[in-house]
Amino acid sequence: MQEQKGKHEDSQHDELGIKMRSNDNPYLPVDNQKKQLPPRRLSSYFIILIESGSITYNIDSQDFTLTDGHLLFAMPNQFFTPPAKADDLKYFKLLFDENTLALLPQQFPFLVNPLNAQTIVLENAAKERVIKVFGIFRYLLL
Repeated sequence: MQEQKGKHEDSQHDELGIKMRSNDNPYLPVDNQKKQLPPRRLSSYFIILIESGSITYNIDSQDFTLTDGHLLFAMPNQFFTPPAKADDLKYFKLLFDENTLALLPQQFPFLVNPLNAQTIVLENAAKERVIKVFGIFRYLLL
């Protein structure tokens, strides 16, 4: 397993150490994906919301299959194996570092210990609200 090189090498917002991906600005080119597919230790917080479709992530040697409305949390230093790109997947991914977390006006305990549950399933109304927030956030980072 390898450690991630340099925090946020392709960060969208260098000052904040934050990156947002979605099906609108999708996965990296295939040759870059191959470099990143080996298991590695995360250097940032990682949150993914699946709007539609299905994909399986492997974190600390445990598989998490995500479908519509699933949210997955991963923390720095967890071992992470990125999945291959899935067809017809609509998602939002958010990555941020410890310094960015420290800038928030309050603490969010679920980011430190999500009650030993790394996934939650959002009901439709909550899913739509979170999708709108992630969409706004993505445009703020462009």
